[in-house]
Amino acid sequence: MHKRIFTLATICTISRIALIPYILSAMHAHAWILATTLFAAAAITDYLDGYLARSRNEQTSFGTALDPVADKLLILSTGALLFPGWLFSLLLMKECIIVVGALLIMGLGMKWGNITLLSKWATALQLTFIGLLSASHAVPWLLPTEVYFLFITIICCMSMSALLQYGYLAIRGALTHITGV
Repeated sequence: MHKRIFTLATICTISRIALIPYILSAMHAHAWILATTLFAAAAITDYLDGYLARSRNEQTSFGTALDPVADKLLILSTGALLFPGWLFSLLLMKECIIVVGALLIMGLGMKWGNITLLSKWATALQLTFIGLLSASHAVPWLLPTEVYFLFITIICCMSMSALLQYGYLAIRGALTHITGV
């Protein structure tokens, strides 16, 4: 792990969080092209921060912890405006369960595991869907109904699978921690 907190990668992550109020303001003003452009810039930083941290050997504990927080803030804040209420509630509940689980694990003195590949793919899919939803307000034919429902179905399946995966990993880790096996 790199010793400095503020690396180019963490600056990208912080910029993702900093863009959120501007994205939400543009969405509220129905400035969909601006909202989509700002959202795309924020979403690109999700890939860019990880790439920069690895390629420049600048991975930090701060950046590792902040990156998923930035993702969830971006997805949940924009999702609150664009997702159907039930989908937003489902994703919010999933994130709350994961946070409570992580706090319990850390409270037991255990280390919280790494972000899983399934969770990374679910995040990428959610970011793509939000970008398309935002853009479709300016260009309605961009997101046909069938594609819209396909995205929702896959997001639900991937998100719930990721939750189950984290649950399994947490229980396995707790049993190993308690039994020493």
